[in-house]
Amino acid sequence: VTRTGRKVMAVSKTVGLTPIQISLSDLTAPSYAFVKNVGAAGVIDFGLNDGTQRSLMALSPGYFAIFPVKSGLTLGAVGNQAGCELFVLVYEV
Repeated sequence: VTRTGRKVMAVSKTVGLTPIQISLSDLTAPSYAFVKNVGAAGVIDFGLNDGTQRSLMALSPGYFAIFPVKSGLTLGAVGNQAGCELFVLVYEV
């Protein structure tokens, strides 16, 4: 992947039993996302959230994923316990 875009979004989120939304609206043309459960305990279900959490993957502590994204998406996450730690990096290509 050759990165030509200028914007990058990097956020750390504490995730609990209530789903959270992660908007990509600050990016003009998001292309790839890197997500990682950086906590020591707890599983984070990660996916899309348009008002309803639609989990696509389960991230155990230390697990990560890299996947393409497009404009207009709102990512979402929910933990299986309070205090899960999620890192999200999305950049333009």
